[in-house]
Amino acid sequence: MKIFIVQAKNRSGEMATLTGALSSKKVNILITALGVNGQGVAAFVASDEDAAQTALKDSGYEFKTFPALTVKLADTPGQAGEITRLLGDQGINIECFLPVRVTDDEVIVALGVDKIEDARKALNDKIVEYTYR
Repeated sequence: MKIFIVQAKNRSGEMATLTGALSSKKVNILITALGVNGQGVAAFVASDEDAAQTALKDSGYEFKTFPALTVKLADTPGQAGEITRLLGDQGINIECFLPVRVTDDEVIVALGVDKIEDARKALNDKIVEYTYR
């Protein structure tokens, strides 16, 4: 699984343009976005990564992708702190922390990181298989 990160202007309609480009290629996404100081950033996982890449390129978006691990956490205070501390202690930078499934008692998070193999070792027992449809 990859996480896509797209930067664009923070303006009316930009999210509609981005999501429209993806839907035109029949790509379903789980997305989060944030606008700060005139810039917007969207991070998502896609049902079809190749089609998402094509849609972004065809629409002129600049983007990055990061390999992602998915981890399962109890939905209790301190869980995010625990895994981010484990990664930080190993010098692993987190590019994206994206909840992809939330239930009453657990959360599955996709983590885009700069050192995927080191992250696998650090989070060994917390990693779960997850595929976005």
